[in-house]
Amino acid sequence: MMTANNRLADIAFYEPRVKSFSDDGLTVPGSSYGMRLRQPQPGLDQVANVINTLTSDRNTRRAAITVYHPVDAGRESKDVPCAFGLFFHCRQDKLHTTVVMRSNNALSLLPLNIFEFSMLAEVVAVEAGLELGEITWFVGSMHLFESDVKKAKDILDIPLMPVAAMPPMPRAEDHRPLAQLTKLGILEAKMRHDSRAIDHRSIGEWIDSFCDELSPYWAQMGLLLLSNVAKSRSSDTLRQVKDRLDELYRVLAPSRVTSTRIDLPDEDKTPLFRVSGPDNVLEFDRPEFENRFAQRAAEYEDQHGPIGAGKLLRARQKASQELAARGESELLTQERFALILMSIDA
Repeated sequence: MMTANNRLADIAFYEPRVKSFSDDGLTVPGSSYGMRLRQPQPGLDQVANVINTLTSDRNTRRAAITVYHPVDAGRESKDVPCAFGLFFHCRQDKLHTTVVMRSNNALSLLPLNIFEFSMLAEVVAVEAGLELGEITWFVGSMHLFESDVKKAKDILDIPLMPVAAMPPMPRAEDHRPLAQLTKLGILEAKMRHDSRAIDHRSIGEWIDSFCDELSPYWAQMGLLLLSNVAKSRSSDTLRQVKDRLDELYRVLAPSRVTSTRIDLPDEDKTPLFRVSGPDNVLEFDRPEFENRFAQRAAEYEDQHGPIGAGKLLRARQKASQELAARGESELLTQERFALILMSIDA
């Protein structure tokens, strides 16, 4: 949300079910509020505007953010935003936030919305030099689907857990939230793009990158995101991340490994190139290449030890460029993989 990103692939990385809400297979046009909050048009950041308005005039009644647009009232889409907008008011040096929702699923979405908008309110309060006040929630339709009634009753039967409050958001000048969130967004994008190369040997480098470049408060957020990648690798990979999480956040990390690695079929049966279409176009099968490369890297490390994340990434780039440029049905053999690594050393 804070990176103004509504790209479907980036969001589906964490929640694949979001694909059913995309109209074009590229974006999430409504419920990914970040674009509407921070870049509804080039150069317009509503969050920054609210902070500036509150900073210059504590009595302002104009510190507001709109999420719902006039076009949403009539456009045909799978994803019209549920949030209508937010108001921010300063009262006795406390920031009071009002959230207006068009529609709210009380079971599956309300808890998430409360978290994201209360975090946003705290960002605004800290940046504007105010204490965090109350949040008031207005909803046009607060609902529970009949299909969710049993699940809701089961949840109500669970004994209440002790309340664990998050620590206050840091206010030190070099730990201000908007700057930290920008760094976190950059690190998260790099982690997501390089996620196939992350394993139990390279995970320590990623843990250090979050902890070294972010303040402890925001580093914990980064490690939670990193744990989502670690859960598809190995128990050791996930353990290393969870060991660096504070107890408050450790319970939010995945509890077990859910491997998504794919065992490669026999090489002779799966070439990295395929002919398709009436014109017999030769296509480079990139997903198959990624799987093959990961397998070759694992085999190499088992025999020779860790490769290192940086070297591994350069090797992957070189291998894909060479194979795609050659346009031949050459398989990425273990021998070829070793030669590519040697050429990088040279």
